[in-house]
Amino acid sequence: MSLVLPVICAPAAAAQPAPRATTVDWRQLGLTDRLNLIGADQPHDVSVPMPAGVTRVLVKGLVGAANNIRRGHIDVRDADGNLVGTVPLPVDRDAAPFSVDTGRARVTDGAIKLSFILRDENPPLNTCSPVPSVALWQLTSTFLGQSPLPETIADYLPGYLDRVTIRVGPEPGPDTQQAALNLVAALTHRYRPLPVRIDVDTGPMDAPVKNTGTERTIEIRSSAVAGVAVRNGGTPAAVLAVSGSGDELQHQVELFADRRSELTQTAQTRVLGAMTQAPVSTETLTLAELGADRQVSVLHSETMYAGFDAAAFGVGSIQRARVKLRARYTPVTDDSATVVIRSGDSVLATERLNESGTIDTVLDIPAEAISSNVGLVFDLRYFPKMECSPLTDRLFFAIDGTSTVTVERGTHNRGGFPVLPMAFTPVFDVSVDQPADIRYAARVINLLGRETTVLLRPQVRPAEEAAASGNGWLAVTSGEALDGFGLNPPLKPGARNDLTVDSLLRSTNVDPNGPLGFLQAFTQDGRVILDIQTTGESDLLDRGLDYIAGLERQWGSLYGDVVATTPAGETVNLSLREGDWIEPQVIPNEVWKWWLWLTIAVGVVAAVAVTVLLTIRRRRSRG
Repeated sequence: MSLVLPVICAPAAAAQPAPRATTVDWRQLGLTDRLNLIGADQPHDVSVPMPAGVTRVLVKGLVGAANNIRRGHIDVRDADGNLVGTVPLPVDRDAAPFSVDTGRARVTDGAIKLSFILRDENPPLNTCSPVPSVALWQLTSTFLGQSPLPETIADYLPGYLDRVTIRVGPEPGPDTQQAALNLVAALTHRYRPLPVRIDVDTGPMDAPVKNTGTERTIEIRSSAVAGVAVRNGGTPAAVLAVSGSGDELQHQVELFADRRSELTQTAQTRVLGAMTQAPVSTETLTLAELGADRQVSVLHSETMYAGFDAAAFGVGSIQRARVKLRARYTPVTDDSATVVIRSGDSVLATERLNESGTIDTVLDIPAEAISSNVGLVFDLRYFPKMECSPLTDRLFFAIDGTSTVTVERGTHNRGGFPVLPMAFTPVFDVSVDQPADIRYAARVINLLGRETTVLLRPQVRPAEEAAASGNGWLAVTSGEALDGFGLNPPLKPGARNDLTVDSLLRSTNVDPNGPLGFLQAFTQDGRVILDIQTTGESDLLDRGLDYIAGLERQWGSLYGDVVATTPAGETVNLSLREGDWIEPQVIPNEVWKWWLWLTIAVGVVAAVAVTVLLTIRRRRSRG
């Protein structure tokens, strides 16, 4: 990328805002939100992300009453062994909240390594005495950071923010729409794992701006003159103005694809050219490349999580995955040691650990366990045979990072919401009926982008082109338009304010007696389509998206294929055809036949649930 960086004087600085805090569940950070500390003086290591721009991280949660220990505490130490904090054990109650300030811990490669160590203040000498243990759960990280009022392009997007609003005006053209969605995808990816909300605002461009310390406003304007500039720098009314047309406008947005904007220590600049690397598609990656090369120390029992992001392969929907797993562990002779490897409800392997100290096996992850984030769970058991063995007699188990995962492309998987954003790689199409509807597409891209380690790449196209392309498709359109393209979604609004609910084996036509707003994800012709539409007020879609954003794991908490909202504010998440179970390819016996009919019944019940919801809505409106 080439840049012209004019030097200008920065305005006088205004009073800076106080630090702000954002709390994130550890599961959103790719960590387990529960730690089981077994045995005194045994470190349990965790690597906690520390995003750039964050000054301190508070680790919070609940600590339970300890077992087999009368008086003690938990030490929390960093990678250098320095004491970061102490967690007292609760007395005369089942659990107590705790908070540890990690501000003194050393940060390495964007993370803090913490060791949680149970301390027994009156310890036994061996395991003849009952082994002490304690659990910590509901673990979260509270990120604290300073976001100074911006004066230059370099400090306009600091490492710590709560919200970014991108203003495009009420009638954004295709170039502006594309630039806005590119910016939403880039900023969402840049700020992961912080759940920064990034909105596209289609209101008037001349509306007043008043940002808080952790909010920023960006304006994208179509103009013959391309460039980037900070207006009203050093004040709460600061705006980052991005202008241009065609490819030049997209080049200006590329400045914010990563942290390269920090090189621009001035209030204005212009990007002369940009080269975007094509997305990588591959069917095989190592567990190290997927960030799933984990290790754990075991005494008695331990669970290790080593899932991976299926979107990282960049091949779209996958229907199977084969893991060539290599692992090493402490050789075991007479002791009892096993590992059970699971993905979802599927048991992939059961191994008895022995004196070899290695595992070399193949795991086939079935279609019913495939989603955008594929889970691998290792349930480890180790019980020393020697009586009264020392507490240091533990089993070390580590996944070899050279283990590989090979995926098979296809849509015979769970489908529905669980396969997104995987199904939207390497690129996906976006089309809107009305220019102002681009804000809904932006909100969805922001939610999806938090679920994946890869940069999402939306392509704004007319609906006719998107319907014929074969790519994954995010469509903000009407039921009539989908019907015109020969598409068959679960919910189909009719011309007479009726609604067809199409589940696996039954199609029901109902009168909803009022408008609905809904999102639905369905698979057709080898691709996944995410449809967003409303039969009435547009704020119904906002409520539905707010519902998703308010879930514990946001998009990752969705199942099924429909999220629908009524005017009464009721939002439901249903599985009408996809996203819950899949039909087995082979039915070898009566047991499987029974299972198939049971799951079909579940789909019919979901369809009835939609009808009941709408009936309740009609009765309330008449009452």
